[in-house]
Formats: sequence, C-alpha cells, structure tokens
Amino acid sequence: MTELSSSYKNLLGQFGKIADKYKVHKNYKKMYREYADVSQAIWDDTERGDYLSDVWYNLNCNDICRDMLGDICVGKRVLSIGGGFWIEKALLDSIEANEIVRTDIVAEEGVIEEDASDLSFSDSTFDVVICRELIEHVPDEQVVYSEIRRVLKPDGYLLITTPNVYSCAIDGTFHVRGYTPTSFLAEMKHQGFKIIDKKGNVPYIFHGLKMYMQSGIDIVLEDFKKIDKLTRNYKNRYYIGTNLFVLCQKGEHEDIINAA
Repeated sequence: MTELSSSYKNLLGQFGKIADKYKVHKNYKKMYREYADVSQAIWDDTERGDYLSDVWYNLNCNDICRDMLGDICVGKRVLSIGGGFWIEKALLDSIEANEIVRTDIVAEEGVIEEDASDLSFSDSTFDVVICRELIEHVPDEQVVYSEIRRVLKPDGYLLITTPNVYSCAIDGTFHVRGYTPTSFLAEMKHQGFKIIDKKGNVPYIFHGLKMYMQSGIDIVLEDFKKIDKLTRNYKNRYYIGTNLFVLCQKGEHEDIINAA
C-alpha cells in the first residue's frame, strides 16, 4: 500500500497545528485567516506533485456548478458567500449576471469582508446565492441558513455544496459537521428550500488525488478523468460523489416542511 507522501503529511500537520490553536483562542476569523494563508502557499507551489490534479479537481467542480446554474443568473443579482480564492472567481467570471457580489470572512481584492452568519445586506436583496464548501466550517450553520434565506428574494435560488461526509471525515475544528447525501437534502427541506437539482462529482477523488499524486503516481489523474467520464451521466452520482451539489429554491418555510 502506498504511504502518504511527506508533503501531504506536512500539509496535514500545518492544518492540525492551526486547529489546535483554535481550540485555545476560539477565534474563528483568526483560524480562517491562518488556513487561508496556508492554502495560498499551497496554490503558489506549482511544482508540487498534485498541483495539476488539484486544478483539474476544482475546475471539474466549477463545471458541475455552471451546468446546474444554467441561465438562472442572467440579468439577476448574485451573492457568493465564501467566494475567496481563484476557484470561486473562475466560476463567477463564467456566469452571466447583472451583478455579482463576492464575499468572504477575510477580504481580498474583489472580495468584500462579510461574516456569513451576520450579512450586512438588506432583506430580499439577491436573486441567487452561491454557497460552496462553507457550511461544513461555520460555528453555527443554522444562523447561516437563516441569513441566506433573509437576503434571498422570494423564489430566489441557492446553489450550495459540501463534502460528502462518507468521503471527507469530520475533524471537529476545520470540518465541524458533515452531511450524508440524504441528510443534506433533508436539511435543505428543513430550512424551507425546494430541491431543484442535485449532482455529485467523482467518487473518492479528493483524498485519492492528494495521497497518490503527491507520491508520484501520475497515472492517477488520468484514472480519475476516466471515472468522471464513465459516471458523469449516472443519474444517482449525487449519492456517491466526493462532494454534494444541490440547487434549491426558496419557498414558504412551513409549506416546504409540511410537504416533505
């Protein structure tokens, strides 16, 4: 069995140290800023063994999101929560909308500093909210869901993604919660959203690429590309994907729950 590469072990060690410090200072923003610095250093290292696979993995996720959004953003106001880094920018740059607002808990060029649990925007401001790979990190997810509903217009759309907990385990600090494919859909309905579409990406891809690409097994990326093609049209890929992608629509909260 192939062992974890030294660079991957070092990465896990860096994130572990940040998590340990957070247990003491309990400052979520400080923890996130440190994670962001480490993540940026990782992306700056274009010579690392898994760089190309990391790029492909994230662009593949962007393709899924773009396909799910279709033309619902055209002429609309769109809010991206947790929209830092080039990955989200690449998706948003490919979307046709009247206005796109990028926010994250740490500001950067083109990104407004906003806490997802306390958004500064007025009620019913946006037609579409995009919330990717965020809900598993926040201290209080119920407050974030409430804020999303608040800033969405009636019948507005939410595109939300999160790791499949079967593929990405909870560690208690960085990933403070996890959803199974079924529990994620149930949570969306509980929050008053009607499910419009659901998709998954390649099974086992994240840890598979991290473990083996950094160990120098170059054929792994090509294998995952083949798996992507083989499973792309599988109607139930949502249930086996590494990440869960759900497009839903805001409705009357009580009506959605009673109909579920």
